[in-house]
Amino acid sequence: ITAHHICDESSFSPFKIWNNDRLILLSPKGEKEEVYLNQCTFTKDKDITYIKTNNNYSFLETEDGLLNDEIYSVGYPTKDQSFLIGNDLIIKEQKKDQGKIVEIKENYSVEFSNGNIKDKKVLIINYSAEEGYSGGPLFNKNEKVIGLMSNINPTKKITIVVSSKEF
Repeated sequence: ITAHHICDESSFSPFKIWNNDRLILLSPKGEKEEVYLNQCTFTKDKDITYIKTNNNYSFLETEDGLLNDEIYSVGYPTKDQSFLIGNDLIIKEQKKDQGKIVEIKENYSVEFSNGNIKDKKVLIINYSAEEGYSGGPLFNKNEKVIGLMSNINPTKKITIVVSSKEF
């Protein structure tokens, strides 16, 4: 599972060899797997994409997020964390941000540049994650996934997270 706006073709940089028809996933062990876009199910109104892989991965457990939960997210900020060398994507380092849930909204809707959320449960967290966290998990202190990072609002210093109840 990742954010729809991550997999939307408009998010890809043109690259002759890839033809914008596939994604490269990194397994928890760092192994690369090519996944073609026809293996993806897009749900634009949730900003979620479901990806069917060729490997069996263990899944993270989910839990409902609660107001004032201490939380953290992990990601790969694009400004300085990834780059292409030839045909190979290199990830330098995973980053971690921490905060708490400051608001929970039912039936929330928002449109943004390359995605939208329509009438879904979202969590509002008190920090603005950087570009590169989108589509990643939001964890609570019990190490359970409580949401999927979606829309960043740096002006208000908040991030909109699609609740795990929407998965």
